Amino acid sequence: MVETGPVPVIRRFNLGDLMILTIAVAVSLAPAVKVVSSIAESFAKLPPSGRSLWYYDDFVWWWAGVVSRVGPRSWVISGVVQLLLCLFTPLAPALVVARLRRPRPPLRLIACQPGFVACALICLALLVGMELTILRIGLVPPPVLMVIPGALVITAWSILAARRQWRRERSWVDRAGRIVGMAWIALLPWMIWSAF
Repeated sequence: MVETGPVPVIRRFNLGDLMILTIAVAVSLAPAVKVVSSIAESFAKLPPSGRSLWYYDDFVWWWAGVVSRVGPRSWVISGVVQLLLCLFTPLAPALVVARLRRPRPPLRLIACQPGFVACALICLALLVGMELTILRIGLVPPPVLMVIPGALVITAWSILAARRQWRRERSWVDRAGRIVGMAWIALLPWMIWSAF
């Protein structure tokens, strides 16, 4: 008879998790209100093209404004990126706290879950970036500091996959953590482009 190990406990969403996520959403909404108003102001400054963006000329016109990094078109895109950062940044520490609540797998298994790894590294990178900014250590310019979390997530996920230690869990916490990590990776090209 083959003996199997204990069945992993998949923690369901509960009231404590709801409270943690409510706090994260409240923290994210405070700066998001200002960002949304600046996006609306930038969008109002756009001259009407008379057609939709699906026409080739209008698409090129939009893209030329974004590439030049000057004017309302670039401000709208930058504002949308800031809005996404306002929404996803507070979720990272909230998901770390939610993942560490019981019942949970052993810490050595949690360290192999891509959602937890992404959120923990995002928190670490943002804390180091805040500390460098507060102490006014000018070693790294602030736009470059915003590239680091996404780069850390890509690096950590690559290492987990290469070492075959990618242990994703079928729980809401790990899935949400992976979504936050993917969001930082998706924003990485804009961050790199705007940093340099």
